[in-house]
Amino acid sequence: MTVLKDIIIDLGQLKRASKEFDIEHWFDSIFDQLDLEYQAQHRVLEGRPDCLIGDVIIDYKYDITEKEIENWVKTKGSQYINEYFSTRSKYPTLLIVISEEFIFYYNKDLILQNKREITKKAIISLVESLLGPKIIDSEQFAILFGVNSPMYILAYSRLDRHFIERKGDETVCFQQWKKHFSLAYHDEDVGKELFLRHSYLSMLLKLILYKEFMEPNEYARDSFKELENYFELLGISLFHYDFFRWVINVQDLCDDFFGKLKLIEFEATDIFRAIYQEMIIAGVRHRLGEYYTPESLCRKMVEKEYKLGMRVLDSSCGSGTFLIETLKKIDDNFTFSHDPPQEWFDAVNNVFGFDINPIAILTSKANMLLYLKTHQEWI
Repeated sequence: MTVLKDIIIDLGQLKRASKEFDIEHWFDSIFDQLDLEYQAQHRVLEGRPDCLIGDVIIDYKYDITEKEIENWVKTKGSQYINEYFSTRSKYPTLLIVISEEFIFYYNKDLILQNKREITKKAIISLVESLLGPKIIDSEQFAILFGVNSPMYILAYSRLDRHFIERKGDETVCFQQWKKHFSLAYHDEDVGKELFLRHSYLSMLLKLILYKEFMEPNEYARDSFKELENYFELLGISLFHYDFFRWVINVQDLCDDFFGKLKLIEFEATDIFRAIYQEMIIAGVRHRLGEYYTPESLCRKMVEKEYKLGMRVLDSSCGSGTFLIETLKKIDDNFTFSHDPPQEWFDAVNNVFGFDINPIAILTSKANMLLYLKTHQEWI
């Protein structure tokens, strides 16, 4: 099977399109090379959208203004979504309209979530988000769910709308979060956008941990509480300083994302490293002087300096890259054909992380728990 990095993305050919069929053919050729399963128009809904991939409807347009696209979405796009619901008893995740210049993302309510200029990065983000279940690493996870992904665009809009419309626990959480973050961030940086980004990442972390450790078939409203209780019985305080608990109120969003995440397997590594870095707005990060040590450098430092039994503290642990590399180094000293010796437990219990950022603490804990899942019976 061809992988995306091996595909030559000739944007010039797309820019030279002279009719709608040229655009459709260009994308179909990429889908075909990747063995991406899709249904062409003659096999989809009676309204005949150009393409259906999973629960995403795609339609191609040529030489059309944004106003004309907007009118098309309100009429034909609405028909596609309603027919999809009537035949499947659920709504599509996205309606995507692609022209020779832009990609338009609409949610099930036909609200424009994002408009992205056709670039190689935009194409990769689109196609990666449509690929089927697979084992993914940190970079691939960020492509699928990071700030430039269709999934993030959809989630941010729904979180934002819920946050604006509700004034209960959402407001309390925001004020608590703002008070805490104001200790380190400038007041102008501690705003709704950063809060929603952190809330989104928190939702992902919790859903993945719920999937991996509880192994449920579906998400339920009390799932996060069930997860919290599970880890508390193990002596692990997972949601301390949980300013993002309000997300459980957006249950349909959690349902949708759990359905996506349960199809994915994760590498036993710092899976959240790349997406964590995206969640801090670049300007804010630069003003704070935050710097994320590359994974390769962390690995070299641990390889050179760590000796079994050392006490390790990363006082600005971020997503936990140093901590994960240390755990890997510890495991290299043992074989696990039977229960590990006390020396292994002592070494693991001497690995510590600290960070002023609560979302960093949650991310580090999630990363370490996912790595240690192979030793789940000993946690």
